[in-house]
Amino acid sequence: MNMRIAVFASGRGSNLLAIHDAVISGKLEGVSLDLAVCDRPDAPVVGLVHKRNIPDLFFVPKIMQTKMHLKQSLRKSSLKQKLSLLFWQVICVW
Repeated sequence: MNMRIAVFASGRGSNLLAIHDAVISGKLEGVSLDLAVCDRPDAPVVGLVHKRNIPDLFFVPKIMQTKMHLKQSLRKSSLKQKLSLLFWQVICVW
């Protein structure tokens, strides 16, 4: 069974890219990185995610009305991508 994951990033995305590299190389057997989530649309990781054709979800915490709106957006994306796991690396502060 394939484990479909999402990874959160907010800067250079070094951990996200390391996970993606491990998936591609087969070191993470049975895992696919199916969603990159970022709270900074201007972050360097954004361009890298696009170059690697990783599906993405970008949001700006200041625009989200509440944490509930963020959770609903994440839930919708998770269901759409049929994710097994959300790897929450970044904690957003309102």
